[in-house]
Amino acid sequence: MVRIGLDVGATKTVGLLCTESGRVLHRVRQKSAVKDPDKLYADIRNLIQKLTGESPERPAAACIGIAAFVDHATGHIHYAPNLQVENFPLGERLQRDLGLPVHIDNDVNCGVLGEARLGAARGVQHVVGLFIGTGIGAGIITHGHLLRGARGIAAEAGHTLFIPGGRMCGCGRRGCFEAYAGGRFISESVVRACRTHPKSRLCAEEAKNLTGVWRAMSDGDPVARAIWDKAILALRVLVTNLVTLFDPEMVLLGGTVIHELPQVADSVREFLVAQRLRGILHTIPLTQAVLGGDAVALGAACLPDQP
Repeated sequence: MVRIGLDVGATKTVGLLCTESGRVLHRVRQKSAVKDPDKLYADIRNLIQKLTGESPERPAAACIGIAAFVDHATGHIHYAPNLQVENFPLGERLQRDLGLPVHIDNDVNCGVLGEARLGAARGVQHVVGLFIGTGIGAGIITHGHLLRGARGIAAEAGHTLFIPGGRMCGCGRRGCFEAYAGGRFISESVVRACRTHPKSRLCAEEAKNLTGVWRAMSDGDPVARAIWDKAILALRVLVTNLVTLFDPEMVLLGGTVIHELPQVADSVREFLVAQRLRGILHTIPLTQAVLGGDAVALGAACLPDQP
C-alpha cells in the first residue's frame, strides 16, 4: 500500500510517496506559501497531485502534518501562527478536489508519531517529543497513541507561558516558550542585539540562528551568551515540565536546531537529570530523533492507523 505524506512547515513543504513500512519512493521539496491561504492550498493540492502521478498505484490516502492548531477529525486549520493562516477548511477542500481520503494533524504530532513508528522511539508506549525549528512544538504518545485533547490542540507546549507578559509570540500571547527559543525569535533577538551592540561577533558572523549564536558564544561574545542562556533555559524548563506532567518512558528531541546543534540536547539532558523528582521519577532517557527531515511526512503517512 502506498501513501502520500506531507510536511507543511513555516518555510518549506516536503512531500513523500512512501510505503506503509516507511520506504520512500519519491520525494519533493518546495517553499511554503505564507500569508496566502489560497496559494498555500493550491501548492499543497498540486504537490499531492504530482506525487499521485509518480505512484505505481493509486495512493491509499493523502496525509499532512502542518505547523498549525488543527482539528485532526476534520482537517480544519484553526490557526497557523508561522504560516499566518487562520480558520481555513484545508481537509474539506482537499477531500473534495482530490477524491482521496485525507488525514491532517499538527506537524510535531506527526514527527513524534513517525519516530514512534519508524524511528528512535519505535516500540515505546509513552513518549514526550519536542521539535525545535522555526517554532517549538510537542507531541505526546501515551499507550502508543497520540494525545490530542478535545479540539486537537493538546501539547502546544511552545505556546505555554515561560515569562508572563514577556516577548510577543506569533500566536498573539506574550511570554511563550517559543518566543525565547524558537528559531524565528532567535533570529529576531540577533537583529535587536546587533542594533545595540554592532561590534558583537553575532553581527560579524551574520548569525541568524542558534548555531550562529553558539559559535559566537563559544568565542567569548557576551551578547551571544545572553541570547544562548535565555534560549537554553527556556528549553530546559519546558522539557522538565513536560516530563513531570506526562511521566514518559522517553524524551525525544528533534527539529532542525537539534539536528544542527546536538549541544542543545546535552544541555537539556544535564538539567533534566538534576531536576528529576526524588523518589518518583527515575532518569528518563533523552534521545535525538533519527528520521531527520522526513520525520513529519513519514509520521503523517502513519495517521490512518491512529484512532
